[in-house]
Amino acid sequence: MSQATGDVDWDGAGKDSASVARAELCPKARRRQERPADCRHAERRQNVPSLQNEYSFCMVIVLEGDWSLGQEVRMPKLKPATMAARREEILRAAAACFARQGFHQTTIADVIAESGLSAGGIYGHFASKEELIQAIGEHRHARDAALLAAARDSQDPLEGLRAIARASLADMQKEEGLRSRRIALQLWAEALRDDAVRDQVVDGVRKPIAVIAELLQRGQRLGVIDRAVNPRSMARTMVAMFQGFVLQRLWGEPFSPAEALASFEVLLAGLAPKR
Repeated sequence: MSQATGDVDWDGAGKDSASVARAELCPKARRRQERPADCRHAERRQNVPSLQNEYSFCMVIVLEGDWSLGQEVRMPKLKPATMAARREEILRAAAACFARQGFHQTTIADVIAESGLSAGGIYGHFASKEELIQAIGEHRHARDAALLAAARDSQDPLEGLRAIARASLADMQKEEGLRSRRIALQLWAEALRDDAVRDQVVDGVRKPIAVIAELLQRGQRLGVIDRAVNPRSMARTMVAMFQGFVLQRLWGEPFSPAEALASFEVLLAGLAPKR
């Protein structure tokens, strides 16, 4: 953490892991010389400047070592719409940073620069990088859920499956879709070391599996899918197929959405009842 600028490195390389960094916020007085005595004393004691944020607070950074933040944030009441908009702004900025340079290389300074907000503005919503990663993952899964929504209610289960395939492949061609999947790839890797991220990632896989399995079961009831097919196992196979497409697209391998969709049609044809 840079005391002069409020440039907080979330990872805190080289710091004492036995202690913590804490940010204490106190109300900003009308003029600097009129600030409450406890704020002025805290600044002198720690020899750090106050950081002004958009919520009209003075932030006094109290350093005790490690970068795990045990943050205490008191904020004035703002309209829920304003809070939600600011949170989305932070998430967009963080997503751009994470997609560009990864979770572990991104610092608070990067998110501040990308968003144009202050350190206090970021920490007023997210006390740590872990919280921000969690929120990014939730945002991405909500986006994926929107791609599944229309297919779930399709009258024709096979058309529902095709709709999922078309929507996923089309989304991979958009910049926003690619950015979301770059972050997804990092979340998959992060899931190997962080149980909370793992739970979120696994939940994000189980939901499309459940939707696809339901469509397959409906197809079996309607007689358009062979009864010998295991719906959940086939659903996992389809999800794995599209995860593979994502990896190839992100690696820059030659990839044709039309050819991918044609291959998916071959898979669907193989599910037809045996005569």
